[in-house]
Amino acid sequence: MPKSINVADCMNRHPLTFRPDTDLLLAIEQLLSHRLAAAPVVDEHAQVVGVLSAGDCLRAILAATYHDTVGGSVCNYMSSDVETVRAHADLSQVAERFLHGARHSLPVVEDGRLLGVISRHDVLKGLQAFAQPAAKAPAHV
Repeated sequence: MPKSINVADCMNRHPLTFRPDTDLLLAIEQLLSHRLAAAPVVDEHAQVVGVLSAGDCLRAILAATYHDTVGGSVCNYMSSDVETVRAHADLSQVAERFLHGARHSLPVVEDGRLLGVISRHDVLKGLQAFAQPAAKAPAHV
């Protein structure tokens, strides 16, 4: 068993993503159907340009109720200040970040390009597997 686990060992390599021009209502529908709190927004080169969170969507919907307009593009509502993690980061360090921050998932990037997403659930699964005791060797007779 390895002495440490990297993010790449546990991340979702095929996450839900949005483009900046994705319709907000479609994005909300996708977040709800995938039961996600957030998803990365990427450009045509898979560069992470933002994150659309449930909080961003709530703000957009609430604002729409006041202004009687609903919709628009994801780029108008996403958070551009994106916290990311590298694929070779140690999983225990990411667990610490989750414990001390409000994020439930982080985009995994290399040179700004999206490789996947790591969630609290992914980290917990990875750490649980790491913590499982090694199978005991059969007793010698």
